[in-house]
Amino acid sequence: MMILKETLIKLRKKFPNDKAFGSAVAKLLQKDKELSCCLCKNPIEVEIETGWKYGHNPAPLGKNKDDRCCRSCNESVVLPVRIGNMMGADIIKTFKNK
Repeated sequence: MMILKETLIKLRKKFPNDKAFGSAVAKLLQKDKELSCCLCKNPIEVEIETGWKYGHNPAPLGKNKDDRCCRSCNESVVLPVRIGNMMGADIIKTFKNK
């Protein structure tokens, strides 16, 4: 919390204008919100085709309700687990134990 306060003080000195200061703070907050894949920990990239930047739902492999996964993990891990579940295979344990 102290680091954030010090950063805001530095930004205020650099940008005394309220509009410029607000833009700088918005960029700082946006930078902190970069999503990482809950499975491989790599950054989630923007989907080129759609512009979607929030990744995929990793259920049933995600641990938290806010977890997101990258396209690669969605295609190579999450979707096969879902298909396996529909077919009756209990392969979730296999992926969770890795």
